[in-house]
Amino acid sequence: MKNKITLLSACLFFIVQLVQAQFNPDDVEFWVGDGDKECYLVVDFRDGTTDPSFVWGIKFNDGDELDFAQMIEAVAAAEPNFTADIAGGFLNDILYNNHSGLGGAPDYWSTWSGTESNTMGMNGGVSELAEDQRWYGISYGFSPAEMPSITYPAYSSLWFTQDEFDYSIGEGSNYSVIVVDFLEDAAEENVSFAWKVSYEGTITAHEALLLIDENDTEFNIVMENDEITSISYSSLLGNDWESYTGTNMSNWVTSSSNPVLENENWYGIAKGQGYTRRPFTPIPAEENSLYVNGFEKNKAFVYPNPATNFINIESENEVNKVEIYSTLGRLVKEFVNVGERRQLDISSLAKGMYMLRINSEEKNSSFKIIKK
Repeated sequence: MKNKITLLSACLFFIVQLVQAQFNPDDVEFWVGDGDKECYLVVDFRDGTTDPSFVWGIKFNDGDELDFAQMIEAVAAAEPNFTADIAGGFLNDILYNNHSGLGGAPDYWSTWSGTESNTMGMNGGVSELAEDQRWYGISYGFSPAEMPSITYPAYSSLWFTQDEFDYSIGEGSNYSVIVVDFLEDAAEENVSFAWKVSYEGTITAHEALLLIDENDTEFNIVMENDEITSISYSSLLGNDWESYTGTNMSNWVTSSSNPVLENENWYGIAKGQGYTRRPFTPIPAEENSLYVNGFEKNKAFVYPNPATNFINIESENEVNKVEIYSTLGRLVKEFVNVGERRQLDISSLAKGMYMLRINSEEKNSSFKIIKK
């Protein structure tokens, strides 16, 4: 049994080191300071949460004589939700969102530095001067002291606020921000969008998403057994969602898929379970309601629905292509050069629910259809 435990411990250590080794300077999102040199600051609260540690990037110039303490103070100046207590060259405590050390009761912070994020060693304290491409870490706990690890790149709470919306979905004195991040690597266009939902009392995350689905013609959600299977917005489609809650861009924490939201709560989902990126900085979704000033706009119809062998499409715009996706986001059928041919054969599809996307020069539309 002892050998098995030792082997398991070795495997876990290897996995932790492998994950840690995957974090590099390109993963840093939040930068403070100016200059042509850069280093990296890691803060690990080691508090047993799902988001115990974060990394910031620090920019500086040769000759600045920037020390470890000044790096921490630069982050505190840039992030309203980050405060640090440094006195007499000693780090007493750090507070960040829902995290806090205990400032010597019962333990202290240890300080670290090194040339790689996963090979830092304990250093002499916060007076160490910054060096280009060097990693600097703070880890809560001195007995025993442990090298800081990295869970997430830090975000700024100032990157996006509810003030950026010029309209709201729903009615009520309370509101929540809903962020959907489709997480497409190397995307040239924005893939993270946000909606402001208004309501009275409380609302569940799924109720908020369904409210968006009912009011935004570009947004479609498919749910089975109260679980989200796919979401599409405009030309974006995703599945395998990880859920988060927070109150601003910087304090996302993982959550159940359908938490109850109260006034000013945020709910975010990012495509790809276990992915290290939390919902990233969104842009407000455009107002795509079905009616604007009493007039219908860009409306398309798909019928019959449910359908057996054929579906018909009516659209005021020329249809270039029609795509049909499974609830898992897989393209299962495609019709190109549709033109005037608006009756499509779906007899080869298995029974079930699908997402149908109509592509036209003027507008893309998505619909849920059921094949009988």
